[in-house]
Amino acid sequence: MPTVMNSGKKRISTVSAPSPSQLKPSNAGKGSPDGPDEAGPARPKAAGGTPRPKQPSLATLMMLKKRIGDIRARHRRNRPVKKMENTYRLEPDSTKKFPPKEVQQIVDNSLRFFLGESKYDPKACPKLAKMVSEDVKRRMKNNYNCPRYKIIVHVTIAQKSEQILMQASRSVTDPATDDFVTGLLERPTFRASATAFWIYCE
Repeated sequence: MPTVMNSGKKRISTVSAPSPSQLKPSNAGKGSPDGPDEAGPARPKAAGGTPRPKQPSLATLMMLKKRIGDIRARHRRNRPVKKMENTYRLEPDSTKKFPPKEVQQIVDNSLRFFLGESKYDPKACPKLAKMVSEDVKRRMKNNYNCPRYKIIVHVTIAQKSEQILMQASRSVTDPATDDFVTGLLERPTFRASATAFWIYCE
């Protein structure tokens, strides 16, 4: 606190040095109850109080896809080639078939993961469609040991512009061994569909 002293005709003012407690920075504005956090706005929280998971950007997904592709290519080069004898089997084992209900969940989850928060972009949609197709095939191969099956995934992303869209597919397959499932995703700006076929190769 400043003090003033009268000494004859002169006025001498002195200022005392602040105490160490006064030099401490205030917690207001840095995450304390006295003020907002200066680091940035808080992440929105869900109904349960936990922060919502951040949706990965297209650049991040493409970078991860490239890294995974490089790792797989390196493993393929180092893997020895195995020669197998012909089994002369004309139909698959009854225990090694794709379950349609579980494959349906794979298709739906892949559509929601890659396209759930997206908007229609004519430049990004071809890449996203390819990523959905590759993700479905990868999960089907990794989750189920079904040899001698060919997997085909067809993905369509159509912009909504007040038009009528009809899709149909026909194929010559064996209903005893082959099957398919279709997943749909409706968004405000586009409509996406993914159809996964699995066909036994004799």
